[in-house]
Amino acid sequence: MRYLKIGLIFYALSSSLGCAQNDAAPPTAVASSNVDGKQFLLGAEPEGAIPVLDLKSKATHGEKVVVVGDVLSGKQTWVDGRAAFRLTDCSVASEVSLCTDDHCEECALQTLNASAFVKIVDEFGKPLNVDSRALLGLKGEERVVVRGLASRTEDGSVSIVADGVYVRR
Repeated sequence: MRYLKIGLIFYALSSSLGCAQNDAAPPTAVASSNVDGKQFLLGAEPEGAIPVLDLKSKATHGEKVVVVGDVLSGKQTWVDGRAAFRLTDCSVASEVSLCTDDHCEECALQTLNASAFVKIVDEFGKPLNVDSRALLGLKGEERVVVRGLASRTEDGSVSIVADGVYVRR
């Protein structure tokens, strides 16, 4: 029953954001293409980053957070045409990257349980209409540190409304 609830939560989140159906290159023509992604890229790594799993277990709604995690390259990571992506706890990301089965339900569930969505929003609180890969230069298989506000729903799912992203390169 727990897995069904988690799956339904993920489905609701990904449906509301326009879940990606493939890992293709980011769209080139987007409504907010004039948004400069540099304003969201941090020049230095913020201190005090916590793992995604700690965020999920401890963060309160509206709390300022700094979170470290991995951006994977799978199709469920990206939200095509939106400034939103899934951030996965580093410990789980390294485990599931060893899996050779692209349809492994156990790895998908592990990733889901150890992930939070990151959203970069406009002044109305809606994710920007520009693909996060194009906005931030993300490629997948990268470790990032995200700074922003925790957003927790009544059912316990957690996302981050980001105001800054640092990509470890």
